[in-house]
Amino acid sequence: MTTGWLPLTVYALTAAAVVAAVGRRSRRWLSHWVPAALMMGFAYAAAMRLFVKHQGWSEEAASWQTVSWNVVGGFALGMAMFDWTDSRMRHRVVSVLAVLLCVLSGALALNAATGYFPTVVA
Repeated sequence: MTTGWLPLTVYALTAAAVVAAVGRRSRRWLSHWVPAALMMGFAYAAAMRLFVKHQGWSEEAASWQTVSWNVVGGFALGMAMFDWTDSRMRHRVVSVLAVLLCVLSGALALNAATGYFPTVVA
């Protein structure tokens, strides 16, 4: 699915899940763990960009949308990892859901850039 309402809906759900995964935290917790999770997100996106280019899946390394969702996905993974022991089960479920939705959003963005799997005509 490269265009239409489905990718936009998945993107909106992903953004909401990431915001919910960060949740209400203390100022100290946010100032300590959010930069670490952001660094993890950028490192993950750089690794994925190099992997896509190396595999030859796209003439360009990857689209900016794919890279953006990879950054958000790495950030969500970092937030889930850093908060796993201190959070409630509900918060863990939202964190894992955010990571999975980020993977799906990144895959949708990569597909939109490469066009390997065209959409079904509505």
